[in-house]
Amino acid sequence: QLMKREVISESEIGFLGIYLDTAQEVTEAFSQQFNMPIGIYINGIVEDSPAEQAGMKKGYIITKINDIKVDTIENLTNALSYNKAGDTITLTVSYLDTGGYEEKSLSIVLAKKPKQ
Repeated sequence: QLMKREVISESEIGFLGIYLDTAQEVTEAFSQQFNMPIGIYINGIVEDSPAEQAGMKKGYIITKINDIKVDTIENLTNALSYNKAGDTITLTVSYLDTGGYEEKSLSIVLAKKPKQ
């Protein structure tokens, strides 16, 4: 699967709409201490972004993208770098429910990166 990946230019990479500068990695130690799944804890979502439109919320933990395990922000950005605007990705996320963390999949159509 990795061999088939196409290199995509920076300007073509799809936009998900989460704030990575405020995201936090849930490490093995953190996971054990707070009984959380390992992944990327999302603290902020861009308004009207593909992530928000797909139902992503602050406090969700991204654990997989297209069935590829995500445990660091670098893993997440690397996995996203192979997807163009218009591509559909599947994010596996965990969220806190009354009995603990539940898992669900979100199907997200990536957008074009907004101009800075």
